[in-house]
Amino acid sequence: PPTETPAPTPTPVDTDAPVQLVQAWVAHWSTGNYGGMYDLVSTDIQKKLPREDFIRRYEEIETEAGLEQVTGEVTGEPDLDGAIPVTFVMQSKLVGEIKQDQTVPIVKDGENWRVQWTPSLIFTDLGDSGCVAFEGTRPTRGRILDRNGKVLAQDIVVARVGVIPGELTDEDAAVATLSDLLKMP
Repeated sequence: PPTETPAPTPTPVDTDAPVQLVQAWVAHWSTGNYGGMYDLVSTDIQKKLPREDFIRRYEEIETEAGLEQVTGEVTGEPDLDGAIPVTFVMQSKLVGEIKQDQTVPIVKDGENWRVQWTPSLIFTDLGDSGCVAFEGTRPTRGRILDRNGKVLAQDIVVARVGVIPGELTDEDAAVATLSDLLKMP
């Protein structure tokens, strides 16, 4: 008589692993552990982007953007493309709060889940160049007028001249030279 073949037992799938991976990614970023983040990146990205370059990129962007704190929270389950939604909140000493809703792409890499990293995981609209530059502009102040239209306050360009008294050797000559340059008697 034929022997009965036992039914195959299904291989268990850890459906929480991708979410745990992204939670670890967020935790590493929150503590500035960029090496830990790199360890979670897929091997194909690691072959293209050396560890030192990855870490330097995050450190330089952190400095340029004035980031003082980064927090994040997984806000949903993986979608059909293997991306997990996360809301990141960054505190910048230059511009205040930066809030971004992102999706962190994940891939099965051998036996493990890994982050399929792109520069847009730093800032959503960051291109492949990955450059961040802060250019502050001082706002112009509107003119303040009295009820008759007379200007009380306005922005103007002002030059300032300073003298360090302890470094003057001939005070009379310095005063005469400044008087001529500034056209002030």
